[in-house]
Amino acid sequence: MRVLDEIGLRVRDLSLLSGVSKESIAMVMGILRKKGIAVVASCGEDTIRSLRDVLERPAGELFRGLEPHPGGWRASVRKPDTLPHYPVVLHRGGFPDGS
Repeated sequence: MRVLDEIGLRVRDLSLLSGVSKESIAMVMGILRKKGIAVVASCGEDTIRSLRDVLERPAGELFRGLEPHPGGWRASVRKPDTLPHYPVVLHRGGFPDGS
């Protein structure tokens, strides 16, 4: 959600902006569209702004707890330049080797 803005985005640009794979974007968008949470359409500025306002409220609460514990190993790892800060787990598994 951090990559959303008032102008709107093309779905094909989400992967580059978020650091999440195209496959992950497609899977998540399919779920979000099916549940009526996301809409893929040509929207006006007011629609985008109201959607962003609705999504930012719960997202702010969710992401507040994502700071790593200062004594944990994640605190010593360089933060990535783009999302995700943590892996997106697909049906194949959460690690590059598929485990």
